[in-house]
Amino acid sequence: MNKLRYSEAFYSVQGEGKFVGVPSVFLRTFGCNFRCINFGLPRGTPMRETGVKYNPEVRKLLDDGITSKTEKFEDLPIVHTGCDTYASIYPEFKKYMMDRTADEVVDHLLSLIPEGKWTMNNGQDIHLVITGGEPLLGWQRFWQELLEHPRMRDLKNVTFETNATQSFLAVAISITAVAFVSPVASAPVCEGPHISKDISTDSVSENFSYAVAISALVAAKSSVPLASELVDTAKASPAALSKV
Repeated sequence: MNKLRYSEAFYSVQGEGKFVGVPSVFLRTFGCNFRCINFGLPRGTPMRETGVKYNPEVRKLLDDGITSKTEKFEDLPIVHTGCDTYASIYPEFKKYMMDRTADEVVDHLLSLIPEGKWTMNNGQDIHLVITGGEPLLGWQRFWQELLEHPRMRDLKNVTFETNATQSFLAVAISITAVAFVSPVASAPVCEGPHISKDISTDSVSENFSYAVAISALVAAKSSVPLASELVDTAKASPAALSKV
């Protein structure tokens, strides 16, 4: 039986992109192939060297024994540089993770929604935002099981917030699926593998209404050409590119 390892799930509103302001349930998976130690550095601050596993804030937390002092995931402190979801990417924080079956995950997600269903009585549909960590990293068989669950049938919109390094496999689900792709345009900001070219409708079931939104992270003017190249590549694919 497949299980999903995830850090948290919560109900809020989407704060960015095409669906800003839309009521959504966020499901944060555990594990990532990036470390992104340079996020949030003040302008003019030298970039940290690539190949460094931890940014100084996370390293200090671990050295101070944060995992033995903190019982709950939601009580972990916020860091101001590096990946803000650090506790969902480093194995040292796996004690906070949940390993649950599709039935258990569905129960958790629906318990967060005011009316306990994806389409409310007033017609408003609640979106599901699958984020991380990296949600396409090893969990793809689980997504089909989750989205085919009988209690998920009224779900109309799913967003995958991905770093775009993983191929998106075909899933035969009749929903509107929006893949929110965030390719990295500057290696010093977020060190990791090259962007996968398989984020396109070529690898997605016909049953999907599919769109790709790109958010490029640019640390310097020298990275702008790469960001432009990524956008041009997406435009050349069959995918419908959302304007961001």
